[in-house]
Amino acid sequence: MKFDLAQFSDNYIPEDPHQTAAREKGVELGVVDATPGSGAFLRYVASLISAQSVVEVGTGSGVGTLWLLKGLMNSGRPSGVVVILVDSNGERTMFPDNGANADLEVGDLPPLDDIDGVFLSGYALLDFRSREASLAMVRKFREKNIPIYFDPTTTGAMKVVPKSEILEWVGMCDGILLNNEEARYLGESDDIEEAEANLQKLTPLVVIKLGSRGATGVYKDQFAKFRL
Repeated sequence: MKFDLAQFSDNYIPEDPHQTAAREKGVELGVVDATPGSGAFLRYVASLISAQSVVEVGTGSGVGTLWLLKGLMNSGRPSGVVVILVDSNGERTMFPDNGANADLEVGDLPPLDDIDGVFLSGYALLDFRSREASLAMVRKFREKNIPIYFDPTTTGAMKVVPKSEILEWVGMCDGILLNNEEARYLGESDDIEEAEANLQKLTPLVVIKLGSRGATGVYKDQFAKFRL
């Protein structure tokens, strides 16, 4: 009789109903999730290091995240999770739950001496819990003359904060990267070229993603357009 060690390890620790439901959703969406054996190992590692906060990148349908959650200390916070919907044109809609990312602090920054540029996600600024620390980080980057490139996130997410405040953040950065809808919202025009010009009054570099039609970019007096 041949003994399948991989199958044995995957079946040794059963998954709870939440993990089972997440795994079924992953099959439905066609994503690859952590196997039960891999998930149990993630739980073990989180428990071994007494993890209190976990951030997972590439969560699939969340099976691995649920395993990690089981390994956190009782005082810990759940991982940040983003559910992403992609339409037939390649446009993405994101539903974020910042989780442990809301505990962001200036002390989390690495040494800045060898940093050539910073990509700033709007989620950290839009969440009132991490906004003050994020703005303090921005000030440190500016003191060091480190270029900051800002992705303001989805239009729906931006509407929780006054637009005037977001535009102030844009003015603190060296460039902004956003999609067509976000550009029209922040640029306050349905005409994409006018929206681009309005944004360039605040920051020298404006890159607008146009889905399947490519992207446009303008830096000071230089303009470029890319088609897929």
